[in-house]
Amino acid sequence: MPVKQTNVNPTTNQTYSGNNTTYSLDNYILTESDLRGMSKQELRILRNEIYARHGYIFKSKNLRDYFSAQNWYQPLSNDVSRSLNRIERQNVEFIQKHE
Repeated sequence: MPVKQTNVNPTTNQTYSGNNTTYSLDNYILTESDLRGMSKQELRILRNEIYARHGYIFKSKNLRDYFSAQNWYQPLSNDVSRSLNRIERQNVEFIQKHE
């Protein structure tokens, strides 16, 4: 599968690589083909990366450990829902339907 070129926001650099594709989750609307073949765990990580990029403090130990290992992750808040843009909210809902 070819790599999709996206406009990555240099401020957040909110990208995720899955299925040999790089997504900019704050300005790219995910499609069925983007998620095809992803495991439940991969979908969970993908969905939660949207929150992590906004500094969400995870309650789940395994998510907290996973994102703490990412050099870009800065835990800031227990509620980041207001900081998500329309595309991010749409992607979260779309991923949840596939989990």
